[in-house]
Amino acid sequence: MKKYFADSFKFTVLLVAALLFLLAAVSLFYVASHLPAAFCLLLSCVYLYAALLHGARIEIDAQGISRRFLWFPPQRLSWTEIREVGICGVNALNRRSPEKTGTLYLYFSLKELCEEERFQMILHWPPRQIWLSYSRSHLQAITPFWEKEIITYNTGDLTL
Repeated sequence: MKKYFADSFKFTVLLVAALLFLLAAVSLFYVASHLPAAFCLLLSCVYLYAALLHGARIEIDAQGISRRFLWFPPQRLSWTEIREVGICGVNALNRRSPEKTGTLYLYFSLKELCEEERFQMILHWPPRQIWLSYSRSHLQAITPFWEKEIITYNTGDLTL
């Protein structure tokens, strides 16, 4: 069984930002600036939520793939349930320079998606389905279990 964070880099950056906003909120409460402190506290909560989304634990094994978010029960998909595995770049508005794909992610879908559905998925990122950041090691962890084609959408000059 292989375990990964959904996106470890963004998890770290967002967590640091959340802690900095929390520190700013505590400092502003200390000097009696309550309205800016409340705003910093709100921003800290938003960044913490985003960090936790990107810090979800992804587990890949022979039975399937699962995503654990905090104390909630894991979302689990078996390899037989998954209809499409793909790689997508999340910069959807790159018609003039297709090589600017944005961050690349692996996604696992319960149905085969058409071009329009993939575009809508990117516009409303992160999706409800299981996803994780793209890397060669993540792809190599999936390929022993996924025998079908891996779809690429908005990936620029990425070759598999």
